[in-house]
Amino acid sequence: MISFVEKIKTLDSRLRGNDNVKIITTELTPPRGSGVKKFIKTAALLSKHVDALNITDNQRAVMRMSSIASSAILLQNGFEPICQIVCRDKNSLALQSDLIGASALGIKNILALTGDPVQGGDNPQAKKVFEFESTKLLKMLFQLNQGFGWNGTKLNQKTGFVLGATINPTSPNSDVQLRRFEQKLEGGARFFQTQATFDVDLLQKFIKKVEHFKVPIIVGVIMMKSFETAQFLNERVLGIRVPERFITALKNSKKPEETGVHLAAHLVKDFLEVTQGVHIMAVRREHRVPDIIQLAKNMSSRGF
Repeated sequence: MISFVEKIKTLDSRLRGNDNVKIITTELTPPRGSGVKKFIKTAALLSKHVDALNITDNQRAVMRMSSIASSAILLQNGFEPICQIVCRDKNSLALQSDLIGASALGIKNILALTGDPVQGGDNPQAKKVFEFESTKLLKMLFQLNQGFGWNGTKLNQKTGFVLGATINPTSPNSDVQLRRFEQKLEGGARFFQTQATFDVDLLQKFIKKVEHFKVPIIVGVIMMKSFETAQFLNERVLGIRVPERFITALKNSKKPEETGVHLAAHLVKDFLEVTQGVHIMAVRREHRVPDIIQLAKNMSSRGF
């Protein structure tokens, strides 16, 4: 399997006329503590089926091992991480220091995020920083890639990051999302991963607006293990709206987790027919990601 970096460099199926080149990524949460055996074991399972593993950075403001340390551990064990970096917890000085360190550790793929509010996490008293937001962080990363710190100081060596950003293609505020897409592209983004998406028609409309930019879009698919999970996403996670038909299917199912796997697989199949990749999120059910991928392959007439 070629690396995620090489796939991003050579992917653009619309530009190159090769619709069979697809990217599949998934999400892996760092451990809550310094023990990494289970973390590495899960990475080994997932890496057989995906191109790269997104390593979250205190996602939902819940304390976990550093995403940079976790990504470095995966690299040491032969896996390909996409290291998420959020702006919530650090000022510009700390962000630069950590990013230069990440580069020295061999980390290549960075996904720039603003970060979730601390009020919803397990340390609500924590001081939020937010000196930067994701677009500004991309500009900092691009500048580090040019060999300069944020204040213009020359570095003794350039970083070599492949920069990623996020977008919500099915947001009601499509014009705002389009502007943010263009701003992040100008900031140096080489690929985009999306918020969890459920509507292929709205996705296609957004792709039509941005396809001339020739940048890979990796569409987010979330596996919902229960009716309660779908409710939680609707009530607590900004930017996600689970359609009623999904909620009804989960509520009426005698085996809701299996229903969740099937719903996710259908989305993977549908999205891979219209875009360059999918990003599968299965929080606390990471072991079901291979099932989702295999089921989607069985559904697809073209394969991927």
